[in-house]
Amino acid sequence: IDDILSLYENDSFQDRLLKIMRTKKLSDPEVYRKIGMDEKIFNKVKNAKPDASISYDNAVMIAFGLKLTFKHHQIF
Repeated sequence: IDDILSLYENDSFQDRLLKIMRTKKLSDPEVYRKIGMDEKIFNKVKNAKPDASISYDNAVMIAFGLKLTFKHHQIF
């Protein structure tokens, strides 16, 4: 994943989120249900404008839902 993401260093949070989900073949429900996040909140984060700020708590929760490790800490 690190190799793939290094190609997209200028991507927004949302772009990277979608690429990670595609790479790991995860659906939206697989991510937000795993972390107990409301579908509406997940969709709001996923579909936000690239320059929109994402709360730290939501970003960390999504990272857990994506099963990211600390070695992926620079993804977001």
